[in-house]
Amino acid sequence: RLLLISYALVFAPVVECLRFGQAYGVVFAAHVLACRGLMQRRDGPVGLALGGLLVLKPHGLFLLVGLVALRRFRAAGLGLAMAAATILATLPLVSGAAWGDYLALVPGQLSHLARLGIVEYQTLASLVFAVGGSSPRLASAILAALSLALVCVSLWAVRRLATTPG
Repeated sequence: RLLLISYALVFAPVVECLRFGQAYGVVFAAHVLACRGLMQRRDGPVGLALGGLLVLKPHGLFLLVGLVALRRFRAAGLGLAMAAATILATLPLVSGAAWGDYLALVPGQLSHLARLGIVEYQTLASLVFAVGGSSPRLASAILAALSLALVCVSLWAVRRLATTPG
């Protein structure tokens, strides 16, 4: 497995994404780590993944909410500690002002969905806003309903896996 992971990290598309500042491969790997940790009932990998997601993308907050809803407080605490440790460890490389700016932007990114609507349909949000057209409220309502449905299905699946023997 370690050889496969090492190969994936030097795979040209992954390297190019990282070189251009895109963290999609890392975010995907963190989600996989979190899912495996949840299914195996191991809080360490889940907390590690959450910490990485919190410092990379604001949507890591949704995993935090999910962990609290599942009463996985240890994993949630580990994730917050990991995020704080990452911020502290990177202060010599990244100024405290940069982290402050990032943390100040997070609430705005989560609450202003209209900025996500672009015509290229790169995200579900951009597709919904294109379909919603001149009604940002309708587009926001559709996106919120789809997001809530996805969270409900995800929580149901995790609870079902948690109660399934073996």
